[in-house]
Amino acid sequence: MMNARGQEREQVEVGPSTPFGEPAVSQQEAARQAVDAMVEAGLLDKVLAQFPILKDMTHRLGGTLSGGEQQMLTIARALMGNPDLLVLDEPTEGLSPVIVAELRELIVSLKRMETTILLSEQNIRFALTVTDRVFIIDKGHIVYTGTVDDFKHETDLQKKYLSV
Repeated sequence: MMNARGQEREQVEVGPSTPFGEPAVSQQEAARQAVDAMVEAGLLDKVLAQFPILKDMTHRLGGTLSGGEQQMLTIARALMGNPDLLVLDEPTEGLSPVIVAELRELIVSLKRMETTILLSEQNIRFALTVTDRVFIIDKGHIVYTGTVDDFKHETDLQKKYLSV
């Protein structure tokens, strides 16, 4: 299978299905098979290298993690699919400043690895430190597009749309 960049990718199958569309294996077994396939492909080690805090928590259930840890787990899970595009919707919402700083480092690191990221974020200060381009959408229409540097000089636009 080829991705949008023309690179060959392996597809990870969760498990076979019965003719009636029901899984031939339990959900627990399907999850184990998926993790095994990701380990074989080297994806788990690659993703855990980006999230060292999660490496020590692989035995814990997701619901027992803090909000910041859950946000990192969500991003880590998305990266396990080796996506061509990572969509992050309000990733800093409800996070402590320490976790926001860690998230900033992670996004910058993903950009260095040429991961394409679409970020929707209310925290403009955070967004401007991790993005290359700015798009402002008002009532479903793009009313501004430009580089971060250009946007920083658009004070009237910032006041009108962002209450800055």
